[in-house]
Amino acid sequence: MGKDAADTALFDVWALLLSMLAFVCFAVLFFVLKLPLWIGLLPVVAAVVYLVYRWFALVRAQ
Repeated sequence: MGKDAADTALFDVWALLLSMLAFVCFAVLFFVLKLPLWIGLLPVVAAVVYLVYRWFALVRAQ
């Protein structure tokens, strides 16, 4: 497995873990703390923005 494939695989693992963490944060904020939907979605939006940034950085580095 080449370096590019290893970097992509590592990114995929981080993306999966960050997505699960963002979903748990959303669930706690929205369902447990009864905060408005837009506040609950802030961790999800932040995770998406970060993952898009990291993806472009990974693609540009290759």
